[in-house]
Amino acid sequence: MTIKMSMPFPDMDYWGAFMAMGPSPLGKVSDPPEYGRSPLSTGPYKVESFRPSEELVLVKNDAWVADSDPARHQYADKWIFKFAADPTQTDELMLSGNTESQTALSASVTAENYAKFNQDLGDRLVQQSAQCTSFWAPDYEKTTPEIRKALAYAYPYESVWQASGEVPGVTRVPANSVMPPGMAGKSDYQVDGEQITYQPEKAKEILAEAGEEGYEIHMAYNTGSPTTEAAQKQIEKGLTDSGFKVTSYPVPIETSLYTIWTDPDNKINKKLNLRGVNWCSDWPSGSTMIPALLRTGATYNTAFFSEDSIDAKMDEIGTMDLEAQPDAWGALDEQIATEFYPIIPTAFRNDLFAFGEKIGNPTGDGALGAPNYKDLFVAQ
Repeated sequence: MTIKMSMPFPDMDYWGAFMAMGPSPLGKVSDPPEYGRSPLSTGPYKVESFRPSEELVLVKNDAWVADSDPARHQYADKWIFKFAADPTQTDELMLSGNTESQTALSASVTAENYAKFNQDLGDRLVQQSAQCTSFWAPDYEKTTPEIRKALAYAYPYESVWQASGEVPGVTRVPANSVMPPGMAGKSDYQVDGEQITYQPEKAKEILAEAGEEGYEIHMAYNTGSPTTEAAQKQIEKGLTDSGFKVTSYPVPIETSLYTIWTDPDNKINKKLNLRGVNWCSDWPSGSTMIPALLRTGATYNTAFFSEDSIDAKMDEIGTMDLEAQPDAWGALDEQIATEFYPIIPTAFRNDLFAFGEKIGNPTGDGALGAPNYKDLFVAQ
């Protein structure tokens, strides 16, 4: 097979070795949001059932040939992923030591129970850094830089993290850039001279100076989960205390917000002027972060940011000497933030994984920011 590129792609080696590399159908069915709802099974497991944002069940793929795929394994008979599980109930399960918990794993631990997990689980509690950043994405065409800056000071960072079940300072830390820590070329710039924190009075001042007092925010959020609803209450309080007005559109938990945010024709999406996005790099290069989030027309450019000069710069970096590219991505990250401030980094994300007593090789996969699924097994 020969792969032909329309432009230089120096990260081809990374891309070719990436675990998600594989065939996909031709046409619109392979557009990321569509394909994510009905992926093609080519590895050790196939999809038995899938309810987006709720549950995925994988069973052994009888068409998979182990000799052709030595990097992955078929150790478990079945995987059941629950995406909308109550974090508190999940914590209780993992700490119970009962039969169900012994073959379970949790991809998060709540702040409330973090100390107990630390005490009780030993090496079955795994802390791992992740190449991931979370963002607020104000609509670039509907907001100004001043409104976006005010929004950054209106976000109640630690309150939202705690309400979401995260552990401040462990699974969520303050962010300053698009590129996460550990990525080659990352710049340590601060867009406002120092780390932006929740400061509602400062947000009010910025709105007043811009003549935007009472600017109305339109945003969507998921209902049906205690943590998403608790986090939304903290967000709305932060925005209101900062001088904004808020109109929220509740969306059932089984509907992914990305289904709305990435569809320009969606009726709710057309009303929004504030969205969000979480993004993890596929490999440690700015090429896997900045174009995906900020290139004109990119699927996960939920801010709809578009500047021809920035698009051209992204293309130019790909033609530079390999040694020069990391610093060029870091400089572009800083340039975009200081000139346009189109998206607001709300957290660098880290992980806590809890493993049941019968889960063998309890480890994380730093490249994917996830448990080391391919090497886990159930001890008999």
